[in-house]
Amino acid sequence: MKDEKMILDTSDEAAKFVTGISGWVSRDGHFCGNDERIARYIGSTHKLCECGNIVEKMWIKCDRCRAKEAQERFNRFPKKEWDGESPIALFDGEEFFFDYSALVDYCEDHDTSPEKLMLVHCRPNYASEIDPNELYCDELPEDGEVDSNLAAEFEKLNSYIRENKIILSWRHDDIAVIIDSDSEKKED
Repeated sequence: MKDEKMILDTSDEAAKFVTGISGWVSRDGHFCGNDERIARYIGSTHKLCECGNIVEKMWIKCDRCRAKEAQERFNRFPKKEWDGESPIALFDGEEFFFDYSALVDYCEDHDTSPEKLMLVHCRPNYASEIDPNELYCDELPEDGEVDSNLAAEFEKLNSYIRENKIILSWRHDDIAVIIDSDSEKKED
């Protein structure tokens, strides 16, 4: 670096305006050099799905192909009967059901039936133990640790967490739900 000539950003040597450059430019003016593919992508709004349907460029596949792929993935899941009480959810969805009546209400609201839905069992997200040194790492000096009294209180909390296996929330499991045809009778 010492031997390198100093050039300020205001110097004519720092940059120059050139003419006669050729290359691909997207419809909105982005210069992409020799990369036609990028220029066409930037300038487009839609593209063709592998099946031939038109799809917005942010998607790889059209709605129909995505639905087909999701159904195929769902069909590969092992299947297990639902007990009617443990949480289940819509596959690839955010709707959770904690009893049969909630599922029936959803189906009525969406003009469908439980048998037509792709439902999966759920598994719990448990509270995890807390390492106070990690929790306060940004406040502690380098290689420092929290006060021993505070560490003891965290250990009491961690002991409680270990013993009680506290469920914070639920997440999808890769096990398809089988709805027992007698579920509605059990609910009555």
